[in-house]
Amino acid sequence: MIGAVRRWGASAPLVAVPVGWKLALLALLGASVAFIDRPWMLACGVASAACALMLTGASPRALWAGLKGTTIIVGCIGLFDYWSHGLASAAAVTTRLMILIGFAQAVTTSSTVPAMTAAIETALRPLQWIGLLDAERAGLTLTLAIRFVPLILDEIAAIREAQRVRGLDRSIVALAVPLVVKIILRAQDLADAIDLRGPPPRQGRQPVAVAASAESRAQRRAARRACGAVPYDVSALEVGGGKRGDTAP
Repeated sequence: MIGAVRRWGASAPLVAVPVGWKLALLALLGASVAFIDRPWMLACGVASAACALMLTGASPRALWAGLKGTTIIVGCIGLFDYWSHGLASAAAVTTRLMILIGFAQAVTTSSTVPAMTAAIETALRPLQWIGLLDAERAGLTLTLAIRFVPLILDEIAAIREAQRVRGLDRSIVALAVPLVVKIILRAQDLADAIDLRGPPPRQGRQPVAVAASAESRAQRRAARRACGAVPYDVSALEVGGGKRGDTAP
């Protein structure tokens, strides 16, 4: 749902709000909603979350598609809390969770990934100044994590379709094993791509030398070829009647 404003129009009221303000309000709400226990305050929170979702400009069907999975999980949590603590506690817990999920859905629907990454990097700059972390690396990690979510969902859909054809659609093992393998291979390809382009240099350090980076990539490819994970390296094939790197006599 992140960046859905591109499909439903950039004129929605919530889209005009800066991403930094939306993330700050979401963090403040997450820290304070746990202390809300009065029914009328929880009802106001639910109404506010519904209004925020409406201000994103997304269609109700699209909003429900993004909330459906989390609603099921919250329902299971509510049933467990009802069994262990009673109806009042279950109602309060599920209402708090739905308020947080509603506002988080509104923020992600009305924001794009680059804007959210830039806002988080800006918020982490003070921690970089005192040497606790690298804001650019943290932003890159966040972007990759967000990007992997739809990729994993696509892989699950493709694997389930293939297993359904084979009559294994009810087997959890038949879904989990190829999914884990595909995720590992995709993460390895992503690491190779980052090595090729070069990760953001750490503050106060020089970038890694090109020769050392090339040697690391060559060693990684050799290890993957030994495991049979990727085809043979094309640099070892003959080019123009001889192998690459051959010198004329």
